[in-house]
Amino acid sequence: MAFNQSVSVPTGAIRRQALETVLKHPSDIQLVKKAVEEYRDMLEIEKYFSDIDPNRHTSLCKKYEHQSVSSYSKLGEELVDDNKNSKLIKHIWGIYKSKRLPECQKAMLEFSLLKDICTAYEKQKTQYKRENLSSTYSGTGNPRVNTQGLQTTTFHQTAHTTQSRHPTGVPDNAPVQIDGQIFYPETMYKQLEHRASEQFKDIDSLQKDLKDANLQMNELRNRLSGFASKQLTEGNPDFTDLSDKNRPTKIAEMFHNIYDEEWTTALEALTHVKKGSEPRTEEQAIKLLMEIIKRGYLFCDNYARKQEDNFITLWNQCIEKPFSSAMSLESTPGQNTKKVPKIVLSEFKNSRKVDCTETIKNAIKEFNTEVLSKLNHKDNPAVIAYASRCIEALWLMVIQDPPMTIDWPKENSKFDSGVYKEYCRKGQYVKLPVWPAVYLYKNGPLVNKGYAMPE
Repeated sequence: MAFNQSVSVPTGAIRRQALETVLKHPSDIQLVKKAVEEYRDMLEIEKYFSDIDPNRHTSLCKKYEHQSVSSYSKLGEELVDDNKNSKLIKHIWGIYKSKRLPECQKAMLEFSLLKDICTAYEKQKTQYKRENLSSTYSGTGNPRVNTQGLQTTTFHQTAHTTQSRHPTGVPDNAPVQIDGQIFYPETMYKQLEHRASEQFKDIDSLQKDLKDANLQMNELRNRLSGFASKQLTEGNPDFTDLSDKNRPTKIAEMFHNIYDEEWTTALEALTHVKKGSEPRTEEQAIKLLMEIIKRGYLFCDNYARKQEDNFITLWNQCIEKPFSSAMSLESTPGQNTKKVPKIVLSEFKNSRKVDCTETIKNAIKEFNTEVLSKLNHKDNPAVIAYASRCIEALWLMVIQDPPMTIDWPKENSKFDSGVYKEYCRKGQYVKLPVWPAVYLYKNGPLVNKGYAMPE
């Protein structure tokens, strides 16, 4: 924090270099701000005091010019104890304890001097006030600043607007008018002063209440904004959470990369003729790779549905039979008729998208055992790698809320260039589907185009 950017010292005030140096050292921002304000106020009081009592001011300054201190640590502790509400000495003492700066020692003395000046000023102000009260009926009318920052002339002017003059025999406790000015008796002046003091307290209390209310309102506004945002995006695929690394656009990009990399590698491996092996045409290889995706999507979709059904079954059994020692996940007709609370099901779906690493590993293992093992070339490393990558992407598709979908063109149908790209050659009709198109959800917007071989 740069001191010179946050405080404007009164013109003609004596700057305290050590204090200002210590205030430049970083500390708690709010503490430094209050310390700077306190320093500025003390300089203002010193300037005013030096004007009204220059001899006393000079005497106090000389007192600290050659003052020797046996222990600055003890001095700092005493100053903190004697000025518990002072943020300035608290900041000085904190910097001294943490960094042991020599400037802190001089700053302690400068603080002590300013405190003595402020104390002398308060005594002087009290004396002026008593003199003013004692001369209430003297007719002098000299304005003196009281403890609330009010001036007696303010009361004179207020009363003067009444344009009233009391007749002879006026009660002792009533104001009187002398030479065009209204003067108040001491008792009435004290009442007005007390009333002003109470009003200042009320203002301080109201300002504090307003500050607390603004803080509470900001907190409620932030909570409402977060709740509205969650309500708007939850279960709505048209709104994307950019912090989600497995969001639909990223999944579609991953799926398309499989076509560029693993699909191409697997196609080359399947069409490569090895000695003693039966040759496979490109179209046969494409159909095999297409079949893996078709079966993979159905496998993942069924796997995801079963997972959700198991969760609902377990939830219902926990609610209905909380003390049961053994609970089976085998569903019975009508068992899942009770609805799981929306917030619970939503949290389950969100958790399934975040914690999916182990699930994907299990899905790949189950697919290779149940599906891929029944297809030809199940032991081809390129085909296994291709199938594993497909299951990973397809699983992430089906667990979106709602699930992403894929679609294939029908053979001999008119080629739709808005949904599919041409594979190898041009034509008006589809001869062979090659790669599916990806949609954000069923009947939803297209995310990625597919490929088809024209006829």
